[in-house]
Amino acid sequence: MSGMKRIVDAAGILHNADVSVVFTMGYPSVINTVKESEIAREAVRNIIDDKALVDGQFASMGGEDFSYYLEKIPGCLVRLGAQKDGLESIPAHSSTYDFDENALGIGAAFLAEAAKLAIKQLS
Repeated sequence: MSGMKRIVDAAGILHNADVSVVFTMGYPSVINTVKESEIAREAVRNIIDDKALVDGQFASMGGEDFSYYLEKIPGCLVRLGAQKDGLESIPAHSSTYDFDENALGIGAAFLAEAAKLAIKQLS
């Protein structure tokens, strides 16, 4: 942070401008807990199969308020793929994104299975 302030201060001096630096912290990191992640994986295997499990190659740097729940209770953030085939290159928050409504039934089945497993395994 001190490096950023130094750069901004130097730019202000160079351009004869009053500048200030304010750092606003975003959401905390989403850190899934091990047991709940295992339950989510098992639920996916039970309703679809292992091919449906996709680990992200890189950590996501996107903000997510789900992290506040995980500060209070153990849990697991799951992303349900819902993009229509052939449109994989379009970001989810794009105006051209097309949602595959068949994913709604799969998502509901996943949540029901995850709830059943959690009741069984965490009781």
